[in-house]
Amino acid sequence: MEFPKLWESDKEYKPLRHPSSNDKNHLTDSSMSSDGDYCNSSKTPLRAEAKEWFPRGYTPQQQTPHVASGHSIDDRLKKIRLGEPPSEPDPAFDQSHLESILQSLTYDPGQFDNLLETLMDLLEPHFSDVNISQVAADMVFQYAVMEASFRYNAARICCIVDEQSPIFRSHLHILCEKELQTNTNGQGLTLFLAELYMQLNYESIHERFLILSIENLLKMGQEEDLKCVCKALKLTGYSLEENYSQTLDGIFAKLEQLKPTFSQSLNNIVESTVNLRKNHWGRNTNSNSTQEQNGETPVTLDVDSICYGPDGQEITTEEHEFLCANIDDYLADESSDPDDLFDPEPEMDAEIQEAFREFVKMGKR
Repeated sequence: MEFPKLWESDKEYKPLRHPSSNDKNHLTDSSMSSDGDYCNSSKTPLRAEAKEWFPRGYTPQQQTPHVASGHSIDDRLKKIRLGEPPSEPDPAFDQSHLESILQSLTYDPGQFDNLLETLMDLLEPHFSDVNISQVAADMVFQYAVMEASFRYNAARICCIVDEQSPIFRSHLHILCEKELQTNTNGQGLTLFLAELYMQLNYESIHERFLILSIENLLKMGQEEDLKCVCKALKLTGYSLEENYSQTLDGIFAKLEQLKPTFSQSLNNIVESTVNLRKNHWGRNTNSNSTQEQNGETPVTLDVDSICYGPDGQEITTEEHEFLCANIDDYLADESSDPDDLFDPEPEMDAEIQEAFREFVKMGKR
């Protein structure tokens, strides 16, 4: 059976005519309603004002208002994890002012107390804003990873803001995780994580990040990477022993395995780190118990004080405790060699080591 063709290409068709304005006149007067609209009310029972009809047994559901995608905190954090570009921050936030504060703290870390109030006045009104929190966390993180002089203060800033802004904390965790995956600046990241771990009261997530970062540097195996590992261990080793003692065993075993490839300078640094662990990371527990038995008050560390080494860098908590525990015995012994207590860093050349010895002798006088 053949169906008729609806369209034949070789046949000419007349164009359809346009509707005439007089077509309305063909309608009967009975089809016009009182308000002038045309309808055929005689043929249908439907009415515009009729109530909405539902089938029997049907319960209408209450509609919830639509929320635009990307406006909730969870959606925006998900975009950040996926690497999608964030929307622009509130124009009321002065990003250049934040950058100038971070630069000032980089070039002059001693200005932290003076600039802290200004920094918090800038950030506090925007703690609930995801975009601004991301910008602030990203700037602090980038400066901390790249600038050695800013890392300690960066950790202090994170510690203060962390208490008031969970959004900032989430961004910081995401940034650390991303940097661990890309490993573009493993040394800076490792030392910043070490500072964060100490400042944030040994928070478990930074503890895990720190271990992963140290293991990444060990895989790299370069001399500067291994020096960085030793610096991080000297700062955090005592605290890591509690939960990661076996992991530290593996780290030190790896250092011993790589030892034949070390230069003399690196070998001295690793050896000093190994000895520090053998001596309970500088915690002299025997001296305190002896002092208590003799009725003497053991030397305690004033956590509010800040001490600096001869290189102008702030000394770590472990170094401070070691000095507090041994300085009295050292000063009481006039015949002792200053170098017995104040050993210069192994990477110093001969001229710097000699100048350091002279400095220590002058300090004893």
